[in-house]
Amino acid sequence: MRNTWLLLGFTCVVLSTQCLHTEKPFPPIAMIGEWKGECKIIVSWCEQDRLAFHLIIGSDGRVEGSIGDASIADGSVSKNSWFLARLGKPQYIIEATLDGSIVATEEIHRESITLLVDIDDAELEGGFRTSGSKLGGKETMAMSGSSLRLTKIKRLDSEISEIGMLQLVGQERIGDG
Repeated sequence: MRNTWLLLGFTCVVLSTQCLHTEKPFPPIAMIGEWKGECKIIVSWCEQDRLAFHLIIGSDGRVEGSIGDASIADGSVSKNSWFLARLGKPQYIIEATLDGSIVATEEIHRESITLLVDIDDAELEGGFRTSGSKLGGKETMAMSGSSLRLTKIKRLDSEISEIGMLQLVGQERIGDG
């Protein structure tokens, strides 16, 4: 009998959360646009202390632009798992394949980069980690950065469809923008 009540209670909780769930556009309209900023490099083997970021996030979740001296060859944004987001981890993951050296003056080349970011007003905040090994030096070790802060410099109106504009109006009404 007790198991029946537990199962019934669990079912009610699941159904009530499903009823309250509203589908939000992805990527969020607040993320779509052109972003610029920089991040503090936190590895000791790199002489350069900051890395410049220029990202263009499209309504389809594709990411273009440049990171340091490298251009983004293939980039995308995805939502972090709800479990990790609930634990205080960043809500969004931007992954990109890089073309060229990330720090050309020091001949530092990495194949890819992962940014973990949150949206705070008109800023993306978080950190990054490139491909590479856990040990080594400038030739092989992963590069990391903290205090990433990107500011939206341009909203891509051409990327926002008529439906997207309706969603944008809805988000602004409920303060979720």
